[in-house]
Amino acid sequence: MIYLFLQPLRAFEIYPYYITFGQRLLMKRIFSLFFFTLSICSFSAEAQYRKITTIAGTGGIGGYGGDGFVATAGVLNGPHNVAVSNKGEVYIVDFYNFRVRKIKTNGSIVTFAGNGITGYTGDNTAATNARMNPKGVAVDFHGNVYISDPVHSVIRKVNTLNIITTYVGTGIYGYTPTNTNAKTTRIGAPWGLACDKMGNLYFADAGNHVVCMVDTFGVITTLAGDGTAGFLGDGFGALTARLDSPYAVAVDRTGNVFVADHNNSTIRMIDVAGNINKVAGTIGSFGNAGDLGLAINAQLNYPTGVAVDTAGNVYISDSHNNVIRMVDASGVISTIVANGFPGFGGDLGDAIGANLWAPYGICVDSIGAIFIADANNQRVRRVYNATVGVNNVDPNSGLNIYPNPFNNNITVAGLHKNDVVCLYDLMGRPVMPQVTVDAEGVKSFEIGDIAQGIYLLQVNNAKGDNRVTAKMIK
Repeated sequence: MIYLFLQPLRAFEIYPYYITFGQRLLMKRIFSLFFFTLSICSFSAEAQYRKITTIAGTGGIGGYGGDGFVATAGVLNGPHNVAVSNKGEVYIVDFYNFRVRKIKTNGSIVTFAGNGITGYTGDNTAATNARMNPKGVAVDFHGNVYISDPVHSVIRKVNTLNIITTYVGTGIYGYTPTNTNAKTTRIGAPWGLACDKMGNLYFADAGNHVVCMVDTFGVITTLAGDGTAGFLGDGFGALTARLDSPYAVAVDRTGNVFVADHNNSTIRMIDVAGNINKVAGTIGSFGNAGDLGLAINAQLNYPTGVAVDTAGNVYISDSHNNVIRMVDASGVISTIVANGFPGFGGDLGDAIGANLWAPYGICVDSIGAIFIADANNQRVRRVYNATVGVNNVDPNSGLNIYPNPFNNNITVAGLHKNDVVCLYDLMGRPVMPQVTVDAEGVKSFEIGDIAQGIYLLQVNNAKGDNRVTAKMIK
């Protein structure tokens, strides 16, 4: 426990007859905030860490079962990818069961698409009647679900009425020039999928070594790759670049597209101008090195998944290293989940000490929780921010603030558009520029070089009403 012991103030020591009216108002504000601060300054010091838990799957050798029951009693067989809707529903590619499963908001698991038989049938019927070989999954903001099938060279769509159709591809392996109707276009082996806020669909075509986009009019465009396996083109137009079996894609809120360039063991970014650059990994160098340094100098080991949060942090499923790594907005990489030893362990503890076994696809929800398809453990794991000690943030506020203690950055999850965020010292003076939030979700704030001590982080809504005032320790 930390306590403050202060001598009482005596009114005659303030010299009231020798200060101006404006100075009196300022002192009144300072004293009001000072005594408010005293009322909340006895607390347990907090530290933020990531906690891991299983949300679906029983482990073991894999199988099929458990529909209609709690998801942790559901049996999976090779979960390869995962996606989360804006309602909190979790979609799982149950690869060897030839199904997509769904964790409903009540925590139960059901079959969402696929009848358990390999094949390509069932268009224009209930999705659970279809035959498929699913690999990737994504959800748009309307609730439509997209499923990639690399075996049959198609991407299928399940609408909100649970009717399945073919959205991209003809079922014949190939590569058709871009700017054509996606339904009449031949594609190769589509793997990872992602949707942006406008409803555009992105996919990694591992067979053709390209990344493509399908707009809301159903027109397909190649974004990166010349169709030949290799590595070149960084710093130039992405269409002249070479990729080697891209496995996964993610798109940030400004339209930058991130690609897990699997066989090159790199993560690359296609910016909104159409240029491509490496953001993590060293070409031709496979391993697990470089943490706490620049990500472009680090080693990865066949990344299979990539995700990005609203603060611009990029998450990597470093599959052969059995870890999840993160590249922050400054380009520094670190391991944030798992110790690198293949196996299962660590649930309900610190995520950095947990065990994963061939993690495959990953995604991040609107409050920064990470979902991992832990393939060889036959589970889906969830990693979220937890607090050691007493959390002084009202749970009804819908906000999560971390880390605490902090160093140079504070992240706030659960923000609304036009919320106003600022950090104050105990005298009520701002120690960072006041920020008006431009989009809902998670945002990191750079605090800069300030003295160690106790600070107050205040979040107000657009009307000026206080959502939370949180004690923060530097």
